[in-house]
Amino acid sequence: MGIKLKGLQKAVRVIRDVAPELPVQQLQVLIEVSMDEGLTVRDVEKRCGMTNSSGSRNVRAIMKHAGEGRDGLGWVDWRPDHNDLRVKLLYLTDAGREVIRKLEAAI
Repeated sequence: MGIKLKGLQKAVRVIRDVAPELPVQQLQVLIEVSMDEGLTVRDVEKRCGMTNSSGSRNVRAIMKHAGEGRDGLGWVDWRPDHNDLRVKLLYLTDAGREVIRKLEAAI
């Protein structure tokens, strides 16, 4: 097995330890936000190739409150865009940064 695959294998183990049921789409959202904080949900949808409903649902799932009274993972939060208060910008929380730190260490 190549060294890159071993790193990927370790990263998968990290994710399974912190969120055993995490769908790959939600991991993809977390990675996109970590690489470019301040994205909008629409930006994430485009980068991940998701529909509007899928993108919104996957972003909510990794936020603190997933909607409809459900708790999310708390890895991402939003802040209003100071230029347009209707726009919500996505940022990692401390918990999200810790997950990314563990992933980076594994790879």
